Amino acid sequence: MMGSTKPVRMWIDGKCFNIKRYKSKKPSTSKNAFEETPCTSTVCDHNFIINPAQDGRLATTFRLPSIYYIQLNSSPYFSLKKLELETNTEISMPKNGNDGYIIVTGNNEIDIVNAREGIQSVVSEIRERQKVTHFTSIPVHSEEVQRSFQQFKVTL
Repeated sequence: MMGSTKPVRMWIDGKCFNIKRYKSKKPSTSKNAFEETPCTSTVCDHNFIINPAQDGRLATTFRLPSIYYIQLNSSPYFSLKKLELETNTEISMPKNGNDGYIIVTGNNEIDIVNAREGIQSVVSEIRERQKVTHFTSIPVHSEEVQRSFQQFKVTL
């Protein structure tokens, strides 16, 4: 019996994505694909909530689909410890295959924003490497579409 080919549907940053359940067989050709570029802006124009933590520091939490936790934890191009050192934050992430929240804790808002943007940029890179899982279908059997197509052919 064949497995389901229906992709996993996940909401990330208010957008819906379909994620395939299999691994790519082709290795990456780019060695710098996951290289972090820390944000140096001093303006905190973000659209997420930063709350005071129990220890007097600041924290933000956000959720990713478990497939991204697996890829973030196993990526040779992304180091969570390196990002923590660069942004002076503590980042707690679920282990491989588990579902949960990423918690970014830091002393100031700019460090937290930089850490979160670093994670989101890597997730965006992972998302861009995903193969297309859907397509647009145009119903050509309707009279209106057929009539418009005939008019288009005449104009050519």
